[in-house]
Amino acid sequence: DRIREEVRRTMLRVEHVVRATTDEPQLNLRSQPQMQKLIFEKLKWPVLEHNEVTEAQLEEDPTRTEGNASLARAVLDEYEKKGYKLATLIKAHRNVSTLHDVFLVGALLKRDPATSLLHTIFKQARTVTGRLSSGDRMAGKMNLQNIPSKKEKDPFRLRQFFLPTLAKGHHLVVGDY
Repeated sequence: DRIREEVRRTMLRVEHVVRATTDEPQLNLRSQPQMQKLIFEKLKWPVLEHNEVTEAQLEEDPTRTEGNASLARAVLDEYEKKGYKLATLIKAHRNVSTLHDVFLVGALLKRDPATSLLHTIFKQARTVTGRLSSGDRMAGKMNLQNIPSKKEKDPFRLRQFFLPTLAKGHHLVVGDY
């Protein structure tokens, strides 16, 4: 709970800085339409890339060839290189909120009620390379291999919560090629 609270406070701090910096006290950083309106209409950042056209956009305008302006990670990286400091804050918020949603809230909700452990299933047939992927037994969506391994990507040390619990006589073997 201490880690979850620390992550939540970090998210709120970043949100506060972004809202104060942009003079948008009601801004929802998770809302793509709000972020696009802020970045491209209010702040007038140049559009570097567009998303694909959605079916709804084509229904509205069948001649449309481009989707909305993109705020994908690679695009935010480019803005960051060009000196747009807000891009760094948006990326930080996305990273922290992903850690919170997937590995704190998501993992806690998927714990086995009897043991309080999070169980995984390793799958080989789901990857093109033949490597193993991992998904939890309950929903099959959370790939435990996506837990950040580098300190700068996991400042809250979430990896420490995902340790194997082995029965006597069992071993965990780790390998890569």
